[in-house]
Amino acid sequence: MPSSGDEKKRVFAFHSILVLTADTSTDHLIQAVLVAGTSNITKETESALHYLAAWSFVEMAKLPDFQRIPYHQFVILLSSCELHVSHELVAADAALLWLVGQPHPAIYAPGIFSVIRSAYLSKVDRQLIVERIATLQMPESVARFARISMESRHSSRICLEGTHVNRHLSRCGIPDPESRPKETTLSLSRPREGIKWSEKSE
Repeated sequence: MPSSGDEKKRVFAFHSILVLTADTSTDHLIQAVLVAGTSNITKETESALHYLAAWSFVEMAKLPDFQRIPYHQFVILLSSCELHVSHELVAADAALLWLVGQPHPAIYAPGIFSVIRSAYLSKVDRQLIVERIATLQMPESVARFARISMESRHSSRICLEGTHVNRHLSRCGIPDPESRPKETTLSLSRPREGIKWSEKSE
């Protein structure tokens, strides 16, 4: 019978291999995130995977398995200051892509939009998000919650952590969404072949 020490070594080896493998490609990374969503892994391993995923977020969003990321893992990612996006609208775009792949997007919309940092979104950005929700044929309740959430003070919170500001993280610092280049394509959630669609239901 294996000792507890041997078991700990096996668990440590598994977690180490999981992180090392995740760091080799975006495909392996998203599979590791999926494993993390269904396995009992250590907090350190989970944090390491989330860090890698945050910095490859847009690349992961282009993969078919992106919509399979478990809700709780996705919310953690979407709430991260480390999320490597050019601006907040890209984070919202990826969130819409994830939502439309869920059987009942209205259930998950409150948690998803609560971590979108609307202070970094312009009025045009917010309108684009609402229009895309309609284009994706998600329930009206999703659009309604998006509008309410993006106008709430809670979603307008900002990060002024000194180290984050000095690193020029796009989701941190004093918001000035009107001054950045305009983005109108929302390319990640654009209706196209390969996107998993949810059934329209309230």
